[in-house]
Amino acid sequence: NTLHGEAFGFIRDHSFAADAPGGHDYPFQREQFGGSVGGAIIKNKLFFFADGERTKQDAFAAVSLAGTPFASLSGGFSQPFRESNLLGKIDYNFGNGAKAFYRYSYFANSLYATFGFGFQVYDNKDYSRTHVVGVDFTTGSYSHSIRYSFLKFQNQIKDVTSGNSAQIGRA
Repeated sequence: NTLHGEAFGFIRDHSFAADAPGGHDYPFQREQFGGSVGGAIIKNKLFFFADGERTKQDAFAAVSLAGTPFASLSGGFSQPFRESNLLGKIDYNFGNGAKAFYRYSYFANSLYATFGFGFQVYDNKDYSRTHVVGVDFTTGSYSHSIRYSFLKFQNQIKDVTSGNSAQIGRA
């Protein structure tokens, strides 16, 4: 029946890490942050909970080519990555051992084509939305749970080599 919550943050930066082989100091930064809050809307009857988290990462992938004439082509690519998680929940206590809830969750991530992270040649964005409704109740010495869930997943993957004059592995 009381309001509770928390928040967190985490940062990792290349300036706190050792140099890469060859003495290179490649850019890297990862930030993770989020929080949650929950409590009663109506004392002993209606409750809520909300949670959100975010990851933001920017990195550099070095590509080293050995031998003549390829060494001059060495370089690297940026590696941006994003991820979000959101969750909201409402609980209602009917009394006499009967309770109901509704929960919504949202997940999104994106990894962009950079030819860096595993030589990624696709822009990839994923989205998931989930709705869940449930009822719990007792009759005599039996407990009952009824659940309904709906999930929608969208994968928006795109080949970024299409129409690119610098296509790899194509004749």
